[in-house]
Amino acid sequence: MWLIRLALRRPITIMVIVAAIALSSILAVMRTRVDIFPTLDLPVIYVAQPYGGMSPQQMEGFLSYYYEYHFLYINGLTLCDSFRRWDFASGLSSLFKSITYVV
Repeated sequence: MWLIRLALRRPITIMVIVAAIALSSILAVMRTRVDIFPTLDLPVIYVAQPYGGMSPQQMEGFLSYYYEYHFLYINGLTLCDSFRRWDFASGLSSLFKSITYVV
């Protein structure tokens, strides 16, 4: 209630405070540097294949083996690793040489 009484007694003061907050907010937003897609030089590719209803052993035989087999044909591949879980399915990570660019 005291805030309403203050605003009714001193409307110019409240308008100056609101304008100062708005101006400082605009300046803060304009000066903040945000990069939505930062440049990363990580030569790693992650492939996630959600496929429910299979055990980890079935996932290994059905999907992970398929991806690993086809990833071996990519030049510059140094490591190909996969993991399987009951609740997730299959994940595959591939590490490339740092000078290899995949387009």
